[in-house]
Amino acid sequence: MLGREVALLSWRWLLGRMVLLAVLVFLAVGGIASWRALVPVSRLQVQVPGGVLRPGREVWIETVSSGRGPVQLRLEALQGGRSELLASGHVASRRWAFWDPRSVRHSMVVSVRPQTIAHLVAGPVTLRATAIGAPAWLHRPAPVVRQIEVACQP
Repeated sequence: MLGREVALLSWRWLLGRMVLLAVLVFLAVGGIASWRALVPVSRLQVQVPGGVLRPGREVWIETVSSGRGPVQLRLEALQGGRSELLASGHVASRRWAFWDPRSVRHSMVVSVRPQTIAHLVAGPVTLRATAIGAPAWLHRPAPVVRQIEVACQP
């Protein structure tokens, strides 16, 4: 009879440890997912080869996001009080976003069209890239903004 009670106690002990381990795994995954929801965009870069904005030139935008939610991208050319939208884009989230901790790397290449920069004059222009992550946990993250100065030759 004593052996049966000891075996039952050892099974309860093992089952309790397994439940505790499962709860700890879920808490760890939830903590990582919560952090990724609070910081949706970790890197945003804008590059213009040659530093000159003119028709046919390519502008490269690279982002690294958490993959927890979608990210909206905008590229604008600012000169004086004028703002021209050069491109907008969307970075999708991962299918199993809560469980998948991998980052999403996304590149966007924008070819500058003559119609887009026709209203700009020759001289310095500020290119502004903005990445806006999706809200989560009743929190709307601040947009990530990168600006670079280039010369414009319309």
